[in-house]
Amino acid sequence: LGDHFICGGVQQTLFQMMYSLGLVFGVTGGMVFSGLLLDVFGPRWTSVFGLCISMSGNLLMAFTPWDAPWLFAPAMILIGLGGMCPFVASHYVVNFWMQKRTILAMVVSAFDASGFVYVALQYLRWIDRTHFFCGMAVMN
Repeated sequence: LGDHFICGGVQQTLFQMMYSLGLVFGVTGGMVFSGLLLDVFGPRWTSVFGLCISMSGNLLMAFTPWDAPWLFAPAMILIGLGGMCPFVASHYVVNFWMQKRTILAMVVSAFDASGFVYVALQYLRWIDRTHFFCGMAVMN
């Protein structure tokens, strides 16, 4: 199937492992990293910096060939690290609203739901990995 997400065996296991590595190392490390950036630079520059990191991870993921699987882990770690910066910065911004609980619940729900994009890829047979991650980089 070439560069499509619908794959089996080794490719599927490899992609799941790299996604898990990015989740564990990127997100947990990103919490500390983004907290330090937030304290030093504030929410705006923390978000901009995180989105640039996430964009570079998406581009790396888009253009990594299947025969170089060792590059999937750094790409997913960059996506996880970069994604946490605007997420943590949004918690700071939420304090400006009176209905903090409602706004914070919407932010956390949107972040949690964003992981389902990867689950939906198995049903989108018309999109390949390069186009998907380039689109994610543009949306950043």
